[in-house]
Amino acid sequence: MGDWNLDFVADQLQHAAFDPSAWSAALEDIGRRVGAIGAVLLSTDSMPLARPPSSPDLEGLMTDYFRGGWNQRDERYRGVPLAATKGVIVDQDFMSLEEIRRSAYYQDFLGRHDCPWFAGVGFKAGGASWGWRFSAPPHKDLFSRMRSKSSKVWYGRSPTPRR
Repeated sequence: MGDWNLDFVADQLQHAAFDPSAWSAALEDIGRRVGAIGAVLLSTDSMPLARPPSSPDLEGLMTDYFRGGWNQRDERYRGVPLAATKGVIVDQDFMSLEEIRRSAYYQDFLGRHDCPWFAGVGFKAGGASWGWRFSAPPHKDLFSRMRSKSSKVWYGRSPTPRR
């Protein structure tokens, strides 16, 4: 299912914090370890205005996200309050399947990139709220397992780098 070694995650985050050029590789490694096709690190305190760090596999999606203005229409921010209390969310935690079917964000934007599903992992660091977004293609049964596994691992825990 994936490698849930939090020491590895902490090491990757610490390295990227001191070397910003390492964010892309760190997110790629973390995403692959959980079985996702890509990962993005976002501040969840507000919708992103500047491009956040992401794994290389999401390059096209992230370019379109900002060029197309999808960053201002991101339906997944509806789940932020829930992620703050639950720790881990998936699309169906805050939107019905019918809402997803009618949503331009899901159908036009995410559908174009064949990346309709995600799991979001919320955490606090330095007083700020953050989240990882892990993306998966349409028929991958990753996120129900991810939510089950990661809610036990991440809930209420901040991935603080080791000293």
